[in-house]
Amino acid sequence: MSIIRFRNYSVYTKDRKILDNINLEIFENNVNTVLGPSGSGKSTLVRSINRLIEITPGLKYDGEIYFKDKSIFEYQPEEIRRQIGLVFQQPNPFNFSIFENVAFGPRIHWKLKENELEEIVKNSLIEAALYEEVKDNLKKSALSLSGGQQQRLCIARALALKPLVIMMDEPTSSLDPIAMNKIEDLIIKLKEKYTIILITHDVRQAARISDFIAFIYNGRIIEHSKAEEILEKPKNEITEKFLTDRLG
Repeated sequence: MSIIRFRNYSVYTKDRKILDNINLEIFENNVNTVLGPSGSGKSTLVRSINRLIEITPGLKYDGEIYFKDKSIFEYQPEEIRRQIGLVFQQPNPFNFSIFENVAFGPRIHWKLKENELEEIVKNSLIEAALYEEVKDNLKKSALSLSGGQQQRLCIARALALKPLVIMMDEPTSSLDPIAMNKIEDLIIKLKEKYTIILITHDVRQAARISDFIAFIYNGRIIEHSKAEEILEKPKNEITEKFLTDRLG
């Protein structure tokens, strides 16, 4: 069942189209991977879902994006960003303690007692597979964590707002292989409760953890199907060239 749907959606400047007539379904409780080379429009796609395109100078858009069968433009932007979390390529923890990084969003959105806030922070860190590593140092600066830990902290920060969807834009590109494996394992576990949208240019990563893959090139969805179908029997020559590293 789809939770997000693009219908004839485009993003453009006065000179060029960045996204060109996108039609795409994002399926619940699956890892939905948007795969493609750098500059193909992947990040613009997730920024559109998160209502960030509207505040980006020089960009215009038309078409429609639906979230739970309602236009995303009918929601307040802050509500969309609560229900659809976004984790960026570079870990971006706030210059606060580990605890306050995770507590920041819930403090803004809800009136909570301190014990309720502590429970949300703990559960979010557990879900992000970070709690055991930091439970004795929650007052320590988040900036003291390793890169992989910082990225899992950013995931915990998104989880603390009780989202339905978590978008991850190249979340492992700046990490070492061990940290990358932890994030990939976490993504697979998180899809049991959340819908995941993963942005990547890494074919091997897409093969390891995707349920569905949408291949995007020059702002257009070339094909979209179950991961094994795209990876084993791509229908389009452009997709095949990218998968075999012959696109250039």
